[in-house]
Amino acid sequence: MSENKYAELKLYFGYVPGSLLREGVFVNPPPNDYLKEAYFRAMNYVQRRLIPGYLESVNLGFEKLVKTPQDAEELIEYAEDNIEGASRRIELVDYMHGMIRFYRKIHFEGWCENRKDELVGLLKKSEIKPEINRWWIEGLTDLKHKEQAEDKAWNAGLKFYPKKE
Repeated sequence: MSENKYAELKLYFGYVPGSLLREGVFVNPPPNDYLKEAYFRAMNYVQRRLIPGYLESVNLGFEKLVKTPQDAEELIEYAEDNIEGASRRIELVDYMHGMIRFYRKIHFEGWCENRKDELVGLLKKSEIKPEINRWWIEGLTDLKHKEQAEDKAWNAGLKFYPKKE
């Protein structure tokens, strides 16, 4: 059994209004036909809301690396064009109270933790600045501290994994 490494950058936790679904948690892969249909319909609905022109209907939760869904889309496009192994991901979470909740991520196939600084450096070359956690802002007095807070934001959003084949 070989082991591949990959990284994921969590851009935001979002939610969109949905209908015709039973409330509950999404499991991937879905264990039965009913849940496969619900998963497919929810994924299709979220994907349609992520098309430019519909992005205004995406609500962002507290967990976010970017300010807006538009910023996320720009960062995804930059990564796909400029970073090896980059691809967009949607991770469905659940459907509750009429809302489909999900994570928007960038997947970086083949990246391992010992290349973290290189990956952060490539992400910083994009025009998108990370949303800095309000707790990190306190005491920022100069540009160096702001850059350190941005680095902290990029690093907080990145997670590295082994992937078993």
